[in-house]
Amino acid sequence: MAGQNLLVVDDNPTILKVIESALAKAGFQVDTALDVTSGMELARARRPAVILIDSLIPAAGGGADGGLGLCGALADDLELAQTPVVLMTSKAEDPESRYARTPNVIDYITKPFSSDAILAVVTHVMAKTGADTSQTTRPLRPAAQEASAVAEALSRSGEPERQAPLDKLTEILADRLERYRQESASWEIPAIVRGALRDGGLAEVLTEAGYEASETGSGSPDLSGQLGAISMGEVLILLGQQGQTGKLRVLADKARVDLFFRDGAIDLAAAVGVAEEFLLGRFAVEAGDIAPAALAEVLDARAKAIGKPPLFGRDLIQRGLLTEAQLKQAIRRQTAELTYETLRWSHGTFQFRRAKSLPDIVEQAALGINVDTLLLEGFRRVDEWRLIERDIRNFDLVFVRDETRIVRLPRGTLTRDEIAVLDAMSGKSTVRDVIRTLRLGSFEVSKILYRLLHTKLIRARVEPSVAP
Repeated sequence: MAGQNLLVVDDNPTILKVIESALAKAGFQVDTALDVTSGMELARARRPAVILIDSLIPAAGGGADGGLGLCGALADDLELAQTPVVLMTSKAEDPESRYARTPNVIDYITKPFSSDAILAVVTHVMAKTGADTSQTTRPLRPAAQEASAVAEALSRSGEPERQAPLDKLTEILADRLERYRQESASWEIPAIVRGALRDGGLAEVLTEAGYEASETGSGSPDLSGQLGAISMGEVLILLGQQGQTGKLRVLADKARVDLFFRDGAIDLAAAVGVAEEFLLGRFAVEAGDIAPAALAEVLDARAKAIGKPPLFGRDLIQRGLLTEAQLKQAIRRQTAELTYETLRWSHGTFQFRRAKSLPDIVEQAALGINVDTLLLEGFRRVDEWRLIERDIRNFDLVFVRDETRIVRLPRGTLTRDEIAVLDAMSGKSTVRDVIRTLRLGSFEVSKILYRLLHTKLIRARVEPSVAP
C-alpha cells in the first residue's frame, strides 16, 4: 500500500503539515488542499487512493457544510465515486447520522488524533475497500468506464424524451459489472461485461434506468401531451374508460411518476425525485405498522450496505418488520398519494404506452384501484389546496403559536394531529420542518395549519425590519 497517493483537505495549514508528515513517513505520496475547490481539482488530477476531508471545512461560497458538499461532489463524479473518504471530525459532531446517506464516506477519525491513529485508519480503509492498487488494474474504475461508454452510446441513439439520466444508467451498470468482477475474480473487461450482462441482463439494466423498448417499432408513445394543454384528470379518465393496460409516465420539473394500468384500473405507482413524504416507509409508520426508530435503522443499514439492497418493501418483510398485508396496504396508500400529487401538476408532460404484460413488481402488487374512486378524492384535494395555498404560499413559512388562545381552549377541542402540529412549532421551524418531523403528508399538515391559522391559534412570523 505504501507509495500510493493520498489527498488531505483541511483549511488548517498546521494540521495539513502534521498529517502530511505522518503519512509521508509511512511511504505514501500526499497531496494537500486548503479549500474544497482545490481539493476537488486535485482529486480529479491525481486520482488518490483515499481522500481525507475536514468535515467542518468552509464551503466554496461560505458556510460550514464544505465537507458534506465535497463528499457529495466526489460521489457524483464518475471517476471519483468509488474513492473512499475518511472524515476528520470534531468531538461535538455526529458524523454517522449526518453522512449516513453519503456512500463514499467509509470511516471517520475525531480530532485531535495521533500520527499512529491516522495511519491506522488509512491503512484499515484501504484494506477494507480494496484501494490497494499494487495490481495492474483498479477494482472499480474499469467497470465505471465501461458503464460510461455504454451510456454515451445510448445517449446518441434514443429520443430525447425517452432518455434516462446518464448518471443513473452508469451507476446501475457499474454496480452490476463490479459485482460480477468480484464474484468471478476476473480482471478481463470483455469477460466481465459478457458475464454481467448475459441472459437479458442488459435489457434489465436499461429497464431499471428508465429506457424502454417500444412494442410499436416506431418508438412513439400511444398517447402523449403537455399537462398545460390537457389536465391529468382527463388523461386518467380516458385511460380508465378505455380499459387500457400499460404505463403512464408523468414528468414535471425533476419529479417522475409512473402509473401502471391494468384493464383501466391502477395496479401500482412508482416515483423518482418526489418529496420524502411519498416514500413507502412514511405510510407504514403512519399506519402504526413500524416504529420511526426501526425505520431509521433500516434506512441507515441500507445506506451502508455494499452492493444493491433488495427492494425496500421486500427488505422490511425479510427483516420481520412488516407482514405481506401491511406492505400491500402501505403500497396502496403510496400509490393513491402519488396519483393525487400528479393531479396538482399544472405543467409537465405525460406519455402512455400500451403493454401486453407488466413488470413482476406490478404483478405482485395488483392493487386494482378504481380510477373514479381516486379522482373523487383527488379533485377534492385539489380544490382544498387552492384555498390553502392562499395563506400557505410555500413550505419555507414559519408560524408561531398564540399561547394565550391555546391555553383557553377547553380540553378535547384539538385532535391528536392538531396537537402534534402545534407541538412541532418552535417559532423557528418552517412548514417543511414540521412535515419532516411528524412524518405526515404535506396535504395533512397544510390542512391543519390552515385551520389553526383561521382560528387564530397560530400566526405567520413577521421578520423584523431594519430602519434606514
